Amino acid sequence: MKKGVTFVEVLLVMVVLSILIVGAVMTINPILQVNKAKDARRKKDLARIKIAFEEYYNDKLCYPSQEEIDLLNCGDNFYSYLKDWPCDPNGSKYAIFIDSEDECPSYYRVYGKLQWEDDTQAVNCDYGESSSNVDWREFPDEYETGCPSGLVAEEDGGEEEEEDVGPPIVGGPCYAKDTGGVCQHIEEDCVYPNCYSNSVCTSAVESCTE
Repeated sequence: MKKGVTFVEVLLVMVVLSILIVGAVMTINPILQVNKAKDARRKKDLARIKIAFEEYYNDKLCYPSQEEIDLLNCGDNFYSYLKDWPCDPNGSKYAIFIDSEDECPSYYRVYGKLQWEDDTQAVNCDYGESSSNVDWREFPDEYETGCPSGLVAEEDGGEEEEEDVGPPIVGGPCYAKDTGGVCQHIEEDCVYPNCYSNSVCTSAVESCTE
C-alpha cells in the first residue's frame, strides 16, 4: 500500500521553494535590472540624436541651432533626420547644449542621467554623446552634474547616509538641493542641512557665511 504525502513533507517542499525564490530574486535584483534597461534606452536615444545631428551637419555644414532643438517636444519630427524625437524614459527631455557663439554651430553635447551609478561609461550618473571636436565629459557650466536623489532612491530605498558637516565657508558660491533633490546654485546664504560647497551637493557645510 502506497503512503500518501504528509503535511510535513508538503510544508518542507514549500519552505525550500520559498528559499530558492527569495535567493533568485536577490540574485537577479529586479529593480537594478529595470534601471539597467532604462539606461540602455537612454544610451540608444542619445546615439540616435547624435546620428541625426551628424546627418544634419552633412547636409547643411552646420549643426542645428539651440533654438531649433529647444522647441522640440517628445515625439516631435526633427525634419527627415529623426521622426520621433526621444525623451528620457521618465518623461523629461534630454539636456542638449549646442554651440551658440556662431551662427553656424560647430559642436554639440547631449546628456542623460543614468540610474545605475556603477555604470563604467558614466561619470557620477552622467552619460553623454558629443560631436567629435569636443568631449561630453567637459560639462557646460549650465549643466547640473551628479546623481539626483530621485534616481538613487530607486536603488537604495531612499535612505540617505549621514553627512559629515564641514565648517562655514567664507565667500564663494553656495549650493542647495531643490525639492526634487537636484543640486542648484543659489545666491542667498543658507545653513545646514541645505548648504553645500560644491556643485554636486556632496560637501555639506554648516553655513555659507562665517
